Amino acid sequence: SYCKDLYTGSVMNEWIEYDEWSAKYVRKDDSFLLGNFATITSATALENFFDRLEPRSKEYAVYKAELRDQFARNNNSKAKDLAVSINFYRWIHHFNFTKVVVVNVAAATLRYYENDSEVLFSRMVVGKPSTKTPLFAASCRQVILYPYWNVPTSIALKELVPKYKKSVALLDAENMQVLDTKGNIIDPHSINWQRFSRNYFPYKLRQATGCDNSLGIIKFDLTSPFSVYLHDTNEKGIFQLQKRYRSHGCMRVEKAIELGNYLLNNRLDTAYLQACNKDEKPVLLQLEKPLPVFVVYMTAESNKLGSVTYYDDVYHLLPLN
Repeated sequence: SYCKDLYTGSVMNEWIEYDEWSAKYVRKDDSFLLGNFATITSATALENFFDRLEPRSKEYAVYKAELRDQFARNNNSKAKDLAVSINFYRWIHHFNFTKVVVVNVAAATLRYYENDSEVLFSRMVVGKPSTKTPLFAASCRQVILYPYWNVPTSIALKELVPKYKKSVALLDAENMQVLDTKGNIIDPHSINWQRFSRNYFPYKLRQATGCDNSLGIIKFDLTSPFSVYLHDTNEKGIFQLQKRYRSHGCMRVEKAIELGNYLLNNRLDTAYLQACNKDEKPVLLQLEKPLPVFVVYMTAESNKLGSVTYYDDVYHLLPLN
């Protein structure tokens, strides 16, 4: 039990709302641990085995050094932050995925790794405390260029329908389309908007493609059940903010095109994307292999300077003690 916690992280199910990967690796993890136990014949061999269970990366070494320092200072608050981050780090990296994306919601950052080396770092915008980004482990199987934004029903009813009742012209200005139950586009000016309320709207809203689309020009589909995904945005200036907890739960990526190029082996036509063509049909590009994506919550995060940056517990998820 101790070795498994050291190797795979402890009680991850208390943090993660959906986990596509762990169940697939239980047998492999147990076989690895039990197989090594069978070869141990001394206390020294056991201590060496404990050491081998932990990640070997420079990032992990930074976390452990900082944890020892905070313990020495009796700084229990920062030690707690570090303990949670170390636990997440062990879990993610024990899978030994060749390629992986790690989103840290607490820091509003994204890191893309190849062979345990960070090759891309990007700032992000994540969910507000009232509309949290869920924590999960899933995969990305396809990238969509010039995506539609299919407006979630809750956003349509609470935010957009009341606004469009006051002025249908706003719908045109925002390039919104009204769809019936069969997916046909309806002329919004032919509809009596005063019939609708926050409890009744028998249509779907969809934003047309283009650079002014809320999803920007590229979207990374994810296999989680939460209808959230990684995507570009039409509001680039928002990434300059220090606190970037502003979305309804989706995750906006500052370096979305760069990430797409990594995942698609530089197959993206950057000129085509930057042309910002209006009403372009979405283009679906399949990845060669499913890419693991981990969305976690680490209020202590290592940085390129070889130290640790601390972030506020904006979602109030960390234990008080």
